[in-house]
Amino acid sequence: MAWQVLLVRLPDAIESLSELPAGWAPAPLGAPQLVAERMAAAAAHAEVDLDSDGERLVVLRCDEYVIEAELGGVATVDRVLLRVLGSDAALPLVGALALALGASAIDCETDAVLDTDAVVPDTLRQWQIRIDDLR
Repeated sequence: MAWQVLLVRLPDAIESLSELPAGWAPAPLGAPQLVAERMAAAAAHAEVDLDSDGERLVVLRCDEYVIEAELGGVATVDRVLLRVLGSDAALPLVGALALALGASAIDCETDAVLDTDAVVPDTLRQWQIRIDDLR
């Protein structure tokens, strides 16, 4: 199983998805190619290999982790779902991807908005503990 993080533009002062008003829709992040380019630029400093299907999937991988990024939306991308596999070394890149897209990072299990400047390392550890407890 992967730790899932949603990247989306949220209204100011929202700390959880449960706080969103009824009928809220995310603002666009851009065309798929532009979003993929921004992600690649953010990943350039992380020394990861970048694979892309050209439209809706970007994969960032290195020896310590893999991040699969699914670009969601109809005509333009309005959300990116990250599936993070591997070590805590992925956390700075998760934050960098959110910052590059001008988006908030949301832990999909808890709905909590993460601090994109320093995606809290305990977030992934807490997820790993929950998964271990289920086994």
